[in-house]
Amino acid sequence: MNKERRKKLENIAGELYILKDKLEEVMNDERDAFDCMPESLQESERGQDMEQNADDLEEQVGNLDDIIDAINDVIDR
Repeated sequence: MNKERRKKLENIAGELYILKDKLEEVMNDERDAFDCMPESLQESERGQDMEQNADDLEEQVGNLDDIIDAINDVIDR
């Protein structure tokens, strides 16, 4: 891979890392909001949705980590 394409990939990986951090922040906010709810509300439909949202966002953060790692593997070849 030439220097120009490698640099483009580095920029993309950097942008994805920033987006992953932002997504992680939303995930943490959702989890914190759920954790601060009284237990009776945590067990409500709204509470369960909030917990599921946080879990789904956590999975997507992991997926972005995998994508960033894969791009870095290509860069390092």
